[in-house]
Amino acid sequence: MAVISPKYVQISAERVFAAANLLVALALGLGVFGGLPARWLWVDAPCALLILLLAISSGALFARASFALKLAKFVGFALLALGLTVVFALTLSLAFLRGVYGALGNDGVLLFSLAILFVLPYLVVYPSVLLAWTRGAAK
Repeated sequence: MAVISPKYVQISAERVFAAANLLVALALGLGVFGGLPARWLWVDAPCALLILLLAISSGALFARASFALKLAKFVGFALLALGLTVVFALTLSLAFLRGVYGALGNDGVLLFSLAILFVLPYLVVYPSVLLAWTRGAAK
């Protein structure tokens, strides 16, 4: 009977974050380029750049490159900045709809609330975890 060594079963944190970076890049790409009905350069350009950086960071983490932690930290800050900006804009839009349209804007309020709930895990929670890991891994 063959015994599997624990050495082969362990998955390193770098590999987990490499896979998570690809997942976030895919979610961001589907959300922006598949979900938005219109194209805006001020939305498409930063998101395309962030998707590219996430993919490069994923490859660097997977290969355990020397610059992987610095790139992951940069990507984490960029993703968190984008996430906080998006959440702020959606919250401001939600408040505007509620204040101006009252009960007539309930559908818009529900739509913006759902958008905030979809954005939070990928663009606020994940970058915070990534930044915490890079801070601990750098020591």
